[in-house]
Amino acid sequence: MGRRPALDMIASVEEIAASLRGSRDEGDRSDGYRPLVVDIVRELSLGRPVRRKRVAELAAKRGVPASTVKRLDGGAEWQDGSIMGVNGLTLLGSRHRLRFEDVTLGTWCAWDPLFLVPIIGRPATSESTSPASGVSLRVKITPGGVTSADPETTVLSVVLPEPTQCCTNVADVRQAFCQFVNFFEDAHAAAAWLPSHREAAVLDLDDGFRLARLVYGDLYTDVPVRSMSSTHAT
Repeated sequence: MGRRPALDMIASVEEIAASLRGSRDEGDRSDGYRPLVVDIVRELSLGRPVRRKRVAELAAKRGVPASTVKRLDGGAEWQDGSIMGVNGLTLLGSRHRLRFEDVTLGTWCAWDPLFLVPIIGRPATSESTSPASGVSLRVKITPGGVTSADPETTVLSVVLPEPTQCCTNVADVRQAFCQFVNFFEDAHAAAAWLPSHREAAVLDLDDGFRLARLVYGDLYTDVPVRSMSSTHAT
């Protein structure tokens, strides 16, 4: 292995956030697309598919034009005429699991729960495995922040999307970004696993949650932010 920790490769969480925001199609912020996706995410979080007819109802309620709704054809996972996954949340199989009190779903990558929980507005536990070792990892998240992790040294790997690959459809997002974004048992395991050809970083979980807020915070219900460090101090 022998590589220096990937944490040194990017200067700040703010810089990563700026790159992630810039990698998205500008249409993501226009014509009601993002609020419509939030509506769909919240319905998916109940554990059931969102049928095309229901998507049309949600779009009509918000006044979202048909051209914007059409973008979901590539931007969501579909099965039998229903959306099964969008914006990181999925009803299809995944090694990243997000457990709410009454339902278990999947996520496209380990970072997704850190913004999905505030968007959905309900506490949950993210369960995953380290791709470096196979170690099981559990992270408890509330809309206000990460409250605990097992092991406590759990970290998050992040890569910057490559502009030529990202991010107009689900396949592009998962290929260019999601496969490299994982929880690890510690920073050494993450840095050793990350590919040398990608600009990458290793973040602690509080910084991972802060990154989520910087990228997706305009979609959150306003809640006080809690950190693992403040939780441990009380």
